[in-house]
Amino acid sequence: MTNKTVRKLIRFTCERNECPEVANLIWFEWSNRLTSAMENVKGCNAQGYHIKLSTKLFARANEEEQKETVIHEVCHAVDRYVNRGPMTHGKGWRECMRCAGLEPRRYHNVPVLVKRFIYACPNGCHDFKISTRMHNSINKGQWRVCTKCESLLNFTGQVEGVR
Repeated sequence: MTNKTVRKLIRFTCERNECPEVANLIWFEWSNRLTSAMENVKGCNAQGYHIKLSTKLFARANEEEQKETVIHEVCHAVDRYVNRGPMTHGKGWRECMRCAGLEPRRYHNVPVLVKRFIYACPNGCHDFKISTRMHNSINKGQWRVCTKCESLLNFTGQVEGVR
């Protein structure tokens, strides 16, 4: 999907929701680091709304999934602008999706590119799937404890997920 196409979808969604001015408050960027979701959106107060799109996951999605994902995120920004509430999948967001011609639901089944490092409680209470960021912080001296017995967790050497 090109930048021009994304910009067209932003304008389309805002116009269909009768607030074309919001299109000028939305900026987006492509991210190679975003691998746990195809996109995310954040409100940036007076500066507008920032949508991040995953370069890697968009490459795995078909054209329709890409289009619907962009509209989904723009509807979060429109809902926030119109209703001044949090960015949720609530009533306002669902209405924005319908105005844009889509049913309010999850639109893609693209597998995410997330690794989880398996840590175990030495007392056998539980295994924990820990993110790469958390695993790296443990390697730098941070520690994590079992939620049941509070013993220090040990890395099992196992990694789960796409590599």
